[in-house]
Amino acid sequence: MEAVFWICVFATLYPYTVFPTILWAGSKVAGVADRQPKSGEEDADVEPFTMVVPAHNEEINVGEKIRETIPLLEKHPQSVLLIVSDHSTDNTVAVASAIVHPQVRVLENKLGRGRALATNFAVGLARTEFLVFTDIETRVPAETIRAMIYALRRERVGCVNAEIVLSHAPEDNVSEAAGLYWRFEMALRTLETRLGLYATASGPCMASRRSLFRELPPTGDVDFTTPLDVVEQGYRCAHLAGCIAFDVMPVNASAEFKARARQVAKNFSGTLSRWGLRNALRHPLYTWALYSHKILRWLMPFFLLAAFLSNASLIGHNWIYDITLVLQVAFYLMAVVGWFGYRKKKAWPFVEKMYAFALAHLAFFVGVLQVATGRVPAFYIPTRQIRK
Repeated sequence: MEAVFWICVFATLYPYTVFPTILWAGSKVAGVADRQPKSGEEDADVEPFTMVVPAHNEEINVGEKIRETIPLLEKHPQSVLLIVSDHSTDNTVAVASAIVHPQVRVLENKLGRGRALATNFAVGLARTEFLVFTDIETRVPAETIRAMIYALRRERVGCVNAEIVLSHAPEDNVSEAAGLYWRFEMALRTLETRLGLYATASGPCMASRRSLFRELPPTGDVDFTTPLDVVEQGYRCAHLAGCIAFDVMPVNASAEFKARARQVAKNFSGTLSRWGLRNALRHPLYTWALYSHKILRWLMPFFLLAAFLSNASLIGHNWIYDITLVLQVAFYLMAVVGWFGYRKKKAWPFVEKMYAFALAHLAFFVGVLQVATGRVPAFYIPTRQIRK
């Protein structure tokens, strides 16, 4: 039980402390930094691109997305915006089709239901080498698109993504705390890019080469499937720190939980199946980064549970285990207090962050269980549409 306890403690601390420290130290020793385009550099000779935007029941937002993209398209006459309706049951297609522009095409997904299949259908109709993937809800400045296309022109770069800045309701302190987690995620991606170990992307705003795109499985997505395909083909992925796009957080804690559980289920199963044993052996450093960054973090709820149970069995064995159990109980009690404060709409410092941490890892737990029971979701529910 002592061995189980200390192994679980290390596995819990490793993704948030040891792994980032190794990345930071490695980047300092190597003296590397990811070069970003200088001002105006990204404007020069931007290659034509196809922007792919899947949409499911987005009649409220699809018009705004098209209108804000048109000025960028007009600066690059050979570029195209593809709005692909994923079996929408509202007026998404009618609203989008009402905005007539030669560089905008509105498609009906003719494949099966799901964001991945809608993306496959749209990419099959693309005629440019550079593909930009984004969401209806994401606000993408023109300079961000140009910077991503410029970055893709670098030698052996096959996939890039913008730095996503998340907005949330001002009164939702749990979403604000979850935003801290996301900023930590962005810092990790920057360090991995500097060391050439980055193998993921941000679905709300990313770009890749069409020649490297492989058909997505029904439960896959471009943010975790395509980067693995790019690395397997000998190209690099890059997180463009400071290249900003704006996305929204779920409207409340319940929606945050559902969105995160869905993302973990899809990412966990997709990463393991797409990467496989063959690539694990061919690319050991990428494998180390993938498992340290993603897989171990998603498995953390199980380590936390095992640490608590093994610690409880060691009561009276040594005073250290008495203290560690008290600390664990205190932490979970603070998370419960944070949950109570959230329900009462009270901004209680510190405990709300404990609640956000516990909520995120409970979602990880549910997401991994969905994988274990074969219930990985294929359908995509836009963030703003997750209400409860």
